[in-house]
Amino acid sequence: MVLPVFAVVAWGTLAFGAVYPWAYWPLLCGCIAVGAAGLLQSPAAPVARGVWLSLGLIAGAISLQIVPLPATALAWMSPATRTFLDNTDVNFLAARLAGLSAAMHIDAAAAQRARAFHPLSVDPRATMLALGMFLALGVFLVGTSRLLGRLERQRLTLALTVLGSALALVGLVQQAAGADRIYGLWRPAYTGISFASFVNRNHFAGWMLMVLPLSLGGACATMARTLPRGLTTWRERLVWCSTADANQLLLIGFGLMLMCVSLLVALSRSGIGCLALSLGVFAWFARRQTADASRRFVPAILGTLIVVGVAWVGADRLIDRFWPKTPVPYDARVEIWRRTARVIADFPLAGSGIATLESVMPRYAGADSAFHALEAHNDYLELAAEGGLLVTVPVLVLLAMFLWKVMRRLKGDVGRSGYWIRLGALAGIVAILAQESVDFSLQLPANAAMFALCCAIGISRRG
Repeated sequence: MVLPVFAVVAWGTLAFGAVYPWAYWPLLCGCIAVGAAGLLQSPAAPVARGVWLSLGLIAGAISLQIVPLPATALAWMSPATRTFLDNTDVNFLAARLAGLSAAMHIDAAAAQRARAFHPLSVDPRATMLALGMFLALGVFLVGTSRLLGRLERQRLTLALTVLGSALALVGLVQQAAGADRIYGLWRPAYTGISFASFVNRNHFAGWMLMVLPLSLGGACATMARTLPRGLTTWRERLVWCSTADANQLLLIGFGLMLMCVSLLVALSRSGIGCLALSLGVFAWFARRQTADASRRFVPAILGTLIVVGVAWVGADRLIDRFWPKTPVPYDARVEIWRRTARVIADFPLAGSGIATLESVMPRYAGADSAFHALEAHNDYLELAAEGGLLVTVPVLVLLAMFLWKVMRRLKGDVGRSGYWIRLGALAGIVAILAQESVDFSLQLPANAAMFALCCAIGISRRG
């Protein structure tokens, strides 16, 4: 079952991040098919009981946002939603006024029939689509976690390393040629920020932040399995370097360098910062593998990746990216966060509806009507604005539970080669969660599918 899992992730990644309907519908169908196959193959597996419960709570909370409510109940639960609809939805306002007119004539039955109904979400269709995506990815996560044993994780990680290396090479060639067309064929609306198959270099960085630590874990796992003990002389070491196992490690190492260089060349500040965080997490937890000979090579591998990447890009370019010589007087993200905070204050309990910030934000533009943000550039703030306490609380509980489960599985794998790939999944999860504080990579279906796969690897059975 490694091939179908890989095919689903690869399709979303190569199809421009699966941001268009022609790309994300096949991705979601593939997620459901693979997840269902995993559930049917091992229906009694206990690994995902808590996960199912948490995912169900979140799905239920989002479903409540699309249940039609009378205008009076809507005004009680979310006054800002009714005010927003009064100003933007002619049908809602007309129905509500008809209900008021009927009530003035003391005809209760007519008033009830004419009263306006509307869900808590200001855009129920967008919220319904988001709910469908969440359910598909949830099935994919739980089903894949049951499919992946130790050998499946190794093969899948190797396949992802090949995919990541190819994508990095495409991005590097595109950058060197100064091309503004993805794959040399299609020019996105916003030019100058695309990289490889992604329209936005930050989203490419988000995908790479999850794949690179997994590949690093796969390299360490391969060393743990294949590195023979007792290589005391240089002759024995050189002889081993000519073996097939050593050649496979060399190719994986080359792929790691390609991915690291491409992430730095993309010059995504959030990507570079979170890459340092993920490598730090990997190095910290690598110390637990005291009985594993591959542990000794981790500092050398990390040091090589950093040195090669910085030397390729240039330290001056990286420094200038974070601390430009000409200071930027205006940071758009800060203004977006302020406006999102106003949305949170107006929709504290039930939110404006998942995937509706794009519809709500124009109401908070103020005098600067030309400045229109489609996203909050902070998924935690956006979650609070769109989901309110209703959705935000169960999501945070789910994230905390996932990290706890992954840590438990990681502790149980100490001393085994499977520890390394699970550690790579943990480092990738931490990195992307950190990036979401300044960006919105997980709103891309391809990145969300990759995140679900990292979580599935993290909580899959031991071994």
